[in-house]
Amino acid sequence: MKLTTKRTICTFILTAMLSQTSLGALSYTGLGEVYDIKRDTVGDGLKYSELYSTDDNGKNQQSYIFEYDPDGGTLPLVRWGNTVYGPGRVGALVKAAEEEGDSIFGALNGDFFSMQTGVPLGVIIDDGKIISSDDSKYALGFKADGSAIIGKPSISINLTNVSDDGAEYKINQFNKYPSKWGVYLLTRDYSDSTHSTENSREIVVMPEDDIPTEGSVYGMVLDVYDGVCDTEIPEGCVVISIAETYADYSKFDDISVGDLLQFDVTCDEEWRDVVTAIGGGDILLDEGEMPEDIIDEDHEKISHPRTAVGIKEDGTVVFFAIDGRISASRGLKITELASVMSELGCVTALNLDGGGSTTVLVRASGESSCVYVNDPADGSYRTVGNAILFMSEAESDGVPSALSLIPNTPYILSGSTVDFSAQLLDSAYMPIDMYLSGDQLDISFAEEYEDGVGAISEKGFTAGNIPGEYRLDVTVAGSDGEISGDVSVIVVDAPDSIKITQSADKIRPGTLVEIDIEPMLGKKELLCDVGSFSFTLNGEQKAADPVAYPGALLICDLGYLDTDGNFQSFGGEGYEGTVEIGISYGEFTETVTVEIGDFSDTVADFETENDITKFMAESEGGNIKITQSDKGYKSDGALEITYDHTDAEEGFAAALKLKTPVHIGKDAESIKLWVSGDISETLSALVHDADGNEHSLEYVVTKDYTVPLGWRELTALIPEDLKDGKLTLDSLISFSGSGTSEGTLLLDGAIIYYGRTEPSPIAGLDGHWAKDSILTLYEIYALEDADCEETDGTLTYAPDLKLTRGEFAKILARRLGMDITPYVSEGIMCEEDTPEDKLPYIRAVIAGGLMSGRGTLEDGTVIFDANATITRQEVCKVLGGILSEQEQTEITFSDSSSIAEWALDGVSKCIGAGIIKGFTDGTVRPGSEISRAEFATMLGRIK
Repeated sequence: MKLTTKRTICTFILTAMLSQTSLGALSYTGLGEVYDIKRDTVGDGLKYSELYSTDDNGKNQQSYIFEYDPDGGTLPLVRWGNTVYGPGRVGALVKAAEEEGDSIFGALNGDFFSMQTGVPLGVIIDDGKIISSDDSKYALGFKADGSAIIGKPSISINLTNVSDDGAEYKINQFNKYPSKWGVYLLTRDYSDSTHSTENSREIVVMPEDDIPTEGSVYGMVLDVYDGVCDTEIPEGCVVISIAETYADYSKFDDISVGDLLQFDVTCDEEWRDVVTAIGGGDILLDEGEMPEDIIDEDHEKISHPRTAVGIKEDGTVVFFAIDGRISASRGLKITELASVMSELGCVTALNLDGGGSTTVLVRASGESSCVYVNDPADGSYRTVGNAILFMSEAESDGVPSALSLIPNTPYILSGSTVDFSAQLLDSAYMPIDMYLSGDQLDISFAEEYEDGVGAISEKGFTAGNIPGEYRLDVTVAGSDGEISGDVSVIVVDAPDSIKITQSADKIRPGTLVEIDIEPMLGKKELLCDVGSFSFTLNGEQKAADPVAYPGALLICDLGYLDTDGNFQSFGGEGYEGTVEIGISYGEFTETVTVEIGDFSDTVADFETENDITKFMAESEGGNIKITQSDKGYKSDGALEITYDHTDAEEGFAAALKLKTPVHIGKDAESIKLWVSGDISETLSALVHDADGNEHSLEYVVTKDYTVPLGWRELTALIPEDLKDGKLTLDSLISFSGSGTSEGTLLLDGAIIYYGRTEPSPIAGLDGHWAKDSILTLYEIYALEDADCEETDGTLTYAPDLKLTRGEFAKILARRLGMDITPYVSEGIMCEEDTPEDKLPYIRAVIAGGLMSGRGTLEDGTVIFDANATITRQEVCKVLGGILSEQEQTEITFSDSSSIAEWALDGVSKCIGAGIIKGFTDGTVRPGSEISRAEFATMLGRIK
């Protein structure tokens, strides 16, 4: 039993009205009840969670949470594009940081921004340097010790012209897109030019240092431009931009080239030691309370994707994002978002940009790079103004420092056990190619829990009967101290559905059938032990003898169920039939069936008109139609395809499609069918896999009975990589070409072949070297029941008996497909002791010039000597006569001098065609009597 492997040959879903177990009653406003959690410690002091839930109206929700511990080794960063002006994708910002050598754990979108310019509406502070002012908006800031603050930075910039008796001016915005509503101070962080579109005065200043978040900087005026726009910002310079239409425009008339200017920057006292900051929208929580005026716009009343950040009482910072406006996730209203932040433990919370901007990337533990994890509302990830990145303060050094547990956040059924292993991570949580097994780990509870939640096992955890989420700490001794990790386990006391998958529903004797049992809680699979379920075989619980059948749980006449929950059928003859395997858990009960035997699935035998209606013919570039024929392969029914593409100018394509595709079992080896007619075109079967991909399986001729019967067996092998039990046969044949032609094909006996071994129609041939050749003659009617001996309904055929001339004539004529109808009641006269069943065939081979007999009596009777044996050289003479295109080959056998002159040509041709090969002693023994087996083998070599 593989409880986590998903294979679908036959699948059953058990359902019952049981009370669904929630995840420890985990539920949030707007999100509803959580049915799936993924927990991961992705960095030192950074935990990540994904929540999948269903709200009170049955709508899905997908949300993502980062929990940042200021005391850990993670550093929050604010990143934007190359400049403040111009948006970029969050993934590109992460990639750029990784290319610079930073180890990034995750990222999410940040501030609101202008969709036209990409310029954020709020503040950016990076490494203590102001990048863009706050415009009186709320922001999230981080101090040097990692602690966070939410509030208004209130950055103010005043300008003094030292050269003009201290004239004072107000700078309204710093590194924002310049408009006619204020005075803008722009640096190279903003862009390489002002991008202003209004006629403006633009003053180029060279400051002595960067503009700080608190303090003063002096600068010299280099240039003053009037009536211009989009002025270049030189390296090391800033530009002051004032639109001509701005009310205070004239106040700047007195600033001239060479003037010394002083920039004075102040900010709120609490923000003076902030080293990193990013702007946001409205406050969602203030001292644990939702502001009364939280809704002032219509979009806040509607469910959307959202992004937010909050701070807990203990200083932990919570970043939250949720998808929305997609089928997988409704999204949240602004009041619901505030409630969720409160329920996550935040006392202060800030709304960040949402909607199509909501973006989340994560580098899962054990992985080496970040990937997108959320589903964007617009179908693709939007370019944004900036983003928050989580960077490791430590550099990747390859030294084991942390553990990533496998599996991560397992869901486990009560009473079952999960065994853990772990991958080692270095200081930057980058994966190391080193793994530890469960017995190498020291596992303990991360906190105290009540009795009954479960117990630590030898390699993992055994779940108790109290559902909920439980945290485990895992440690191992390292060279420089203890290496640790943690993991959540989710205990569930009852599933709400169970899916059962069996690796095969039809098997040969001696085959193992793997049975996968997948208990489900909502959409989440639960790990479980076989012992959690009750089983029956054919309705009974018969215990197996542990001595005779080690590892067997239950037994029946056809096999046993092992302790892994898989069914092992007995091998050998006589073990054929059907086994019903009953599987129960609580109120769930279902039975799966396994058929045991040698068999094939019939696609169609075309014996009735109903078989024809299973198919439809399609053609491009020509015409095709199907009808029923009474000329089948050894039957009175076949499907007739008539096609005509003589008018096709650019080729054609045709297919015989099944109206209802046929399932192909896992153990199927090939697709087979019999075809009569011209098959110069390449014929293929078309199958589809579980993902809907089409595969063309080319037919090859495996049996050619064109001469005797007019039919050929075609076989299309199923590749090993497609044998997963999920294939369907969609088109029995398809063919195409570039030429023009028309023709007719007959199809019969289409099957899905499972290595079928039919009982031999002729007994006593097992182990004989000529068995296959003799059975082939029987299969193509060259050998019939009358040629065999019958005892109590069983046919035998003594292969080592010497072949008579009459037997030779009959088998040869039937093998060549000769029409004996004219010779049944009249024709050439033969001796009176000529067997009646041989006579028509003898007449046919004489009339056809293949044999002449041993003389003629005065009354015209041919002395054929039908009951006499025939020699090897006599057979070669006859067969050589039908090998008209075969060239003579030098005879090198040691006894070649004993070959009669009249037989030399025939023997030479038979040697050249590979029909005779001589004996191991180097002789060909031309005068020896030939056995039935030798003759059958020689006929089998004729192409």
